[in-house]
Amino acid sequence: MRIKSFILALILGCMSVFATISTARADEAFLTYTPSSGSINFSSSTANGREAKATFKWNIAGCSEFNASNDTYEQELVFYNYDGKAYATSMRSYRTNLPNHYRDTRFCDSQNEINLAVGTYSANSIIPNKEYYVTYRLGGGNSNRSKYKISVQEGRYYVFQEPETVFAESTAKLIPFKNGFNAPESRRWNTEVEFNDTIDRADSSQVNRWFSGVISRHEDVDFIKIRLTGRRLIRFISPDGNQIDYDIKIYDDHGRYTGCCLTSTSPVQSQYFDFNQSCAISVF
Repeated sequence: MRIKSFILALILGCMSVFATISTARADEAFLTYTPSSGSINFSSSTANGREAKATFKWNIAGCSEFNASNDTYEQELVFYNYDGKAYATSMRSYRTNLPNHYRDTRFCDSQNEINLAVGTYSANSIIPNKEYYVTYRLGGGNSNRSKYKISVQEGRYYVFQEPETVFAESTAKLIPFKNGFNAPESRRWNTEVEFNDTIDRADSSQVNRWFSGVISRHEDVDFIKIRLTGRRLIRFISPDGNQIDYDIKIYDDHGRYTGCCLTSTSPVQSQYFDFNQSCAISVF
């Protein structure tokens, strides 16, 4: 079985027009613990200094992954510090409505990636379609701008509810490190909802959002439905940097292949396309 993650960014070009994205579901009924949608917003004030607020919600399928009383979940905000110029290097405090929450320790973490994580010991108490948030009060910044990424982690605690007893089982990147996407800014993201093997069954999203998902076997095809006009940049990222040959094909609103595609083993693919009508993108 092949389980590889991908991230698709649909970026506005020269024209600022409204567009929507949606995804349908795939045959293998692959469930994910990741929230189905979310956002990150950075702000600064004289009273509170630098802050970042992440909001996110799960659908029913995502919540079903948390089926044990000791399941944990962590919402991670990670700042790029390979050049010593991270936007923040510490978390002074936080606020959240996650149940039974905690701040994860950074013990033994790399200083190249400043990982600020807030989690819950009671992931099985998460409610579908409820909006959760984590507000990070940031400190120790070495720069006014830096790259960042949004990651999430599923895990379990053993015996005691302490950060030191939480062990990760899986980590997923929802927004990757990428040039041009720097804190402080506002950004939204979505994750796929299985089954998304047809154009007809689709979730909704918008452009300027990162869309992440999983190719879980050789036959898996994931569709993302978009309404776009004008010249647009589509960026596809394989976060693991593997050499699998992903194909990204674009269809019109009648389901006809337009001849536009991205086909490469490169971990990052980017290309401009001219859109005159609604279209669907398939990834396989």
